[in-house]
Amino acid sequence: MQIFLSIFNKKRFMISIILAYLASVGIQFLLKDNNLQLAYSNSIVSLIFFIGIFSFYFYFLKKIKFSKREVTTSIFLGFFFSLSLIAGANLYRIGTVNIANLKTWLKILANVPLFSFLFLFLFNIFFPKINYLMKLSSKLENFINSLSYKKQFLLTWILIFIGWLPTLLSTYPGNYVYDAGYQLYSYVENGYLDLHHPMAHTLMLFFFVIKLGKKIFHSVRIGLLLYTLFQMLWLSLSFSLIITYMKIKKIVPLIRILFLGIMIFSPYIALLSVSATKNIPYTASLIIFVLVIINRKDIIENYGIWKYYFLFIFSGFINAIFENQGLYVLVFSMLLVLLIKVPNKKELLILSSLICLLMLFYNGPLTKSLNGQLNKDDRYKEMMSVPSIQLSSVITDKQAKITKTEKKEIKEYIPTYAEYSDSSKQSLADDYKGSFNTILFKKDKFKFFRLWLNVGIKNFSDYVDSFAKLTLGYWYPDTNFPDSRSNHKALLEFSTFFPPNKDSEIGWYNIKISHIKSFTWLYNMYNSFVNNYQTQKLPVLSMIFSIGFNVWLTFTFIGWCIIHKSKDFIFIIGLYFGLLGTFLLGPVVLYRYAFSIIMIVPILITIMISDYSLITIRDNVNTP
Repeated sequence: MQIFLSIFNKKRFMISIILAYLASVGIQFLLKDNNLQLAYSNSIVSLIFFIGIFSFYFYFLKKIKFSKREVTTSIFLGFFFSLSLIAGANLYRIGTVNIANLKTWLKILANVPLFSFLFLFLFNIFFPKINYLMKLSSKLENFINSLSYKKQFLLTWILIFIGWLPTLLSTYPGNYVYDAGYQLYSYVENGYLDLHHPMAHTLMLFFFVIKLGKKIFHSVRIGLLLYTLFQMLWLSLSFSLIITYMKIKKIVPLIRILFLGIMIFSPYIALLSVSATKNIPYTASLIIFVLVIINRKDIIENYGIWKYYFLFIFSGFINAIFENQGLYVLVFSMLLVLLIKVPNKKELLILSSLICLLMLFYNGPLTKSLNGQLNKDDRYKEMMSVPSIQLSSVITDKQAKITKTEKKEIKEYIPTYAEYSDSSKQSLADDYKGSFNTILFKKDKFKFFRLWLNVGIKNFSDYVDSFAKLTLGYWYPDTNFPDSRSNHKALLEFSTFFPPNKDSEIGWYNIKISHIKSFTWLYNMYNSFVNNYQTQKLPVLSMIFSIGFNVWLTFTFIGWCIIHKSKDFIFIIGLYFGLLGTFLLGPVVLYRYAFSIIMIVPILITIMISDYSLITIRDNVNTP
């Protein structure tokens, strides 16, 4: 027996040595800066890393009985995670994904074992045990847990709301940026609702700023303050529901406190909570919609099935009207449910169909009666964000395979194609889709798509590079902001005043914003933050605020569902990736766009780390 164990330990030792060295070599290719490679490879740091990874493998290989499903899922995730990290690092180091180069694929494969084991570790050790390992002392646990669901909900709601008040005072009466001024101007000055923006959000702004502020309180600043306070209440309510859901799933108090701290003190969240943008109501309503779906059983037991139906339809409808692509996101989720066998399939499809019918009425007769006007050319241009930047990347590539006829056609469709030669204009599609020739496009739409497809087949690498540069922040966790590859710096916008200069701010409804003097220090902090994003300098913690990292946590959740054979969350996954799809086809990476999918992640983490006896919600979703 001792001989057998000795042989086994030697085998495990040698495997651990080989895998650890492979990881030590592969990890250097993940560094974004060429100048840092020797700083790692010719450094004691590489030895420390090797020892740490060896210890990880040697310990972890003790558990050799992994299911085929666990191994397959982890390798699949490990491969694509490695692909995303190498692709992102290549963009920073050499300006191209280098997809057709054999060295790129060898770098990817070198990191697959490490990341595969990392996912195995998450699924087998971290997720099942973290809730137990982070328990506090019994007395403190009992005291916190003694709070009823209602008391905890109210307490966390108040704490979050109060925690954001200093940010409000630093940009009083609200962070009046993004499209808010243009939305109000088109309705107040021109008398129509510009459907380039969600009608529900424009009407919400109009109600608070004009109806209440200007007409009742005789001050648009008071109106904007009321809007901001309402938005803060709505968002903090949805966050408090997340913390309450964690309590329901028996997540230990320390984890709930950590998430609560992030919600209160994150500068990204605090600043967005007071920002006049459609993405905040959309995020709050999406959280509530998702929680209604997940808590089906409890809602039915306490309030009856018809109230659940009402909550599903009402919360889903409110969510959809605050996003122009809201209907398409819902339809995408319905298609997934239609294709995959899921619990309560018929119920989900019927309730979602009713939301779609409401949306058809909302987008049709109701919008028309409120004088909503859609500039179809703007919609076409928005759709062309990715194709226009891809074609521009090809025509400006001197080594591209492209005919004279194709060049002529691209120039006609995208007059500003030459802008792509400037490396600082490759991660924002506005310059290209803004000049897109919609008149020519509408004459023969198939002609344009044939051009786009034919050019892409011959220049696949250019298409991959331009798409990767445009969408980098959504899939690459290590993306730096402000993005040095772009002249567009506004991942977050922060401003205290838009000058009433009609020439420089055409179509902007002006509201003076001025911070409270005693909060000048916080105003200065935010001004500095949106230009430097100092949280990126905090190792490990910086990933909490990374868009790409949060997206990968969702991929991890899908892996968790596959391993546990759970189809209960297909509808929610559909909503998430329907949204992500619209972002990937959009013109730029912005934190406010991704805010909704980031704030769903705490719910997904809650599901994964709950006790396994409580995880499966099959009972939670079966028809009573």
